[in-house]
Amino acid sequence: MAIFVDTNVVVALLNKRDRFHKRALAILNEISRNYQDHLVTNDYILDELVTTLAALTSNKRIVEKGYDLLMNTPEFITLHPIEHILIPSIYMTWKKYNDFPKRVLSFTDCSIIAQQTTLKVKYLISFDNGFKGIIPLIQ
Repeated sequence: MAIFVDTNVVVALLNKRDRFHKRALAILNEISRNYQDHLVTNDYILDELVTTLAALTSNKRIVEKGYDLLMNTPEFITLHPIEHILIPSIYMTWKKYNDFPKRVLSFTDCSIIAQQTTLKVKYLISFDNGFKGIIPLIQ
């Protein structure tokens, strides 16, 4: 089985000033020591990660580190691109789970939900409470 990693976890991991930095480190260390599951993410998360790290840190080195972590470390995480055929499913997921203003999920968030079946995702590591009740969370 796979464990999906959301953008905010990688941002917290790389940004020592993030309020979830220590929690992200603890979760990822525990998973690497105690579980056989592998970490996965998608290219929408990569896009969101690079954009968010650039905006939050203004530090090119940290942005490059985030990019390299998702793109060049298969021993840590596997990046699965969103296939064109999955986009209508993402949109249907977006329509299904968004209940304005109570719950608002981004299109990127919905890509995680839509991709969970094809990637055999068991859990999602995320600090975003919008996923509660949709996919089992590790926080």
